Amino acid sequence: RGAEADEAQAEASELRQALDGALRELREEQICARESRAVAVQCRGAASGMHQEELQRMEAELKEEQRCAWDARTLAAQYQTAALAMQEEEQRCARDARTLSAQCQAASAMQEEASMEMRRLASALQEERSAARESKVLAAEWQSRLAWIQEEASEQVQLLASEFKEELGASQQLRAQLATAEAWGPGSGRSSTSPRHGSRPRACFEDPLGCS
Repeated sequence: RGAEADEAQAEASELRQALDGALRELREEQICARESRAVAVQCRGAASGMHQEELQRMEAELKEEQRCAWDARTLAAQYQTAALAMQEEEQRCARDARTLSAQCQAASAMQEEASMEMRRLASALQEERSAARESKVLAAEWQSRLAWIQEEASEQVQLLASEFKEELGASQQLRAQLATAEAWGPGSGRSSTSPRHGSRPRACFEDPLGCS
């Protein structure tokens, strides 16, 4: 648009110069026409003493000058019309240039706003990535701790199960010994040297834990 406006202004300047030249020519033609009319009047006044052919030639020249003056006026009007059209075109180009400039400024502002939004989103994304990395590290730490806790708990459970089994075995053995002691205790009607237990002393039945 800027190049078109410059070109239109140059053409308008050329047209104005041509119009000025045409107007100068028109004024000169008008001056010549007035002089020709004065000469024609003088010729008519002295027509009685002049040759008829010379008078006709002068009248023809006067008509030619009048025609040239008319052509000059017509050309000047055409140039004036063209100059007005070019002026309107210049104004339209100027309006278009202003509109385009405003649109460019608005687009630049929108681009700047979009750039700021992109920077903000990039910063937020970077923060999210940092938080995600920290979360992964924390999750790995907690997973490691949980695995260690599970391992410790498993060992404790196994240890407690082993101790429970040992205590259960000892308790079962103690109950068996107590049952045997009750069976061979006083008032049972059995001798201390029963064939079932051989020659085991009575004290072993009364105190099973003291016998090996």
